[in-house]
Amino acid sequence: MTSPAIAIANYFIKKANERGESISNLKVQKLLYFAQGWKLAFSGTPLFRDRIEAWRLGPVVPDVYHVFKVFGKNSIPTSPNHFPVEEQDIPLLDEIYRVYGHISAEGLVKLAHDPGTPWKTIYEEDIPNVISDTLTQSYFVDLNQKANEQE
Repeated sequence: MTSPAIAIANYFIKKANERGESISNLKVQKLLYFAQGWKLAFSGTPLFRDRIEAWRLGPVVPDVYHVFKVFGKNSIPTSPNHFPVEEQDIPLLDEIYRVYGHISAEGLVKLAHDPGTPWKTIYEEDIPNVISDTLTQSYFVDLNQKANEQE
C-alpha cells in the first residue's frame, strides 16, 4: 500500500511548521523526490504512485506542485489537504527530513542536478519527461552502495 504524494508533502510541511522552519513548494518537491528514491532503493517499492517529471528546476510531482503553486516561492504555512501517510513509512520520512530538511531549496536543486542523477539523465529543456521508478531506484541503490563503501 502506498500513500498519495500529497500526503507525503503534507507530512513534510507539517514537520517544517512544527519546527518553525520555512518550506516552499520547491523544497517539498525535492523532499518528495529524495523520499521516493530512498524508498525504492531500500524496499524496491515506491513510496507513492504519482509520477515525477524532470522540470527545469529538477524533479517535480506535478499533482502536488499544482496544489501549492499559489504560494510561489514563499513558505507554505499549512496544507489544505489532510491525507494520512502509511504508518510504516513514517521512520523513512523522518529520516529524509533529518538528512535533507536543513538544506535550502536551492541546495536540494543542486543535489538533484548532480551528474548521473535521474533528472540529469533525462532532462530536456521545456519537455516534462517522466522520471521512471526504475531509473530512480537504480540511481539511489548505486548511491547507497557508494556510501557503504566509504564507511
